[in-house]
Amino acid sequence: ERALHSVALQYAEGTYARGGNRDAKLQGAYAEAKEAMAAVRVAVACGALSAEGAQRTLAGLDHVAAVLYL
Repeated sequence: ERALHSVALQYAEGTYARGGNRDAKLQGAYAEAKEAMAAVRVAVACGALSAEGAQRTLAGLDHVAAVLYL
């Protein structure tokens, strides 16, 4: 959950930042999206989330990560 919030917050910061700080914030948002994807996979592996339920979330996070990729 923390990683999901961080994706949005770092993206928002990055869109208003300039220069290297902008890139750093957007790269941070990308990394948090990847972390959130890993957390979903761990939840599936632990049985806390069904694989079917995770597919849509993972697809959405993958799309977000692709948009943020620099």
